[in-house]
Amino acid sequence: MMSKINKQIRQFTAIGIFATLIGYMFLIYQSYNLRDDINTKKNEVQQLESLRVEKIKELTEIQNQILEITSTSQDTNTVKKGEKLAEERGIPIVNSFKVTTKQESSLSKAEEYEKLGFQSILDKDINSSIDAFIKSENAYNGRNAVYEIARYLVKNKSKLSDKNSDYWPIVFQTILSNYSWKMPDNYKIEFKNRAE
Repeated sequence: MMSKINKQIRQFTAIGIFATLIGYMFLIYQSYNLRDDINTKKNEVQQLESLRVEKIKELTEIQNQILEITSTSQDTNTVKKGEKLAEERGIPIVNSFKVTTKQESSLSKAEEYEKLGFQSILDKDINSSIDAFIKSENAYNGRNAVYEIARYLVKNKSKLSDKNSDYWPIVFQTILSNYSWKMPDNYKIEFKNRAE
């Protein structure tokens, strides 16, 4: 009887070892398949990302062509659609920014337009402020944060067309927080007061 029990124990042990080996082989097989699946998915993601980048480039090129056409159009509806598209994309005005040569640069004009831009914001005149910051950038490229301010204002122009808009305090705070590098102190104080 004892020998029968020992024989059964040995059989169960052998079956257990055999089942464990089969289990390990199955797991190894699955891990290889999983690696293949992971690599396949990575390749698919890379292809999709490449396609996405390509489509964004195509869309950007088409939008730029539309903006170029609307900037030269005499039709007011076409111009308005182009301005709306430019506003949605955060482009101040097509061809409004220009690279200024050293001979064309004027620091005094840039300062004058920058101050006018800040004052126009305080007066809640969105169009004049955008125009002033663009002129400041064109008078002396890279001066302070005028380029970034112009882009920010254009991006939010529709929210700021009303002088009583609730968005103006957000603009004062955002410019103060993000674009106030070398901003004249008197404007910093005024922006801080208006942001509260």
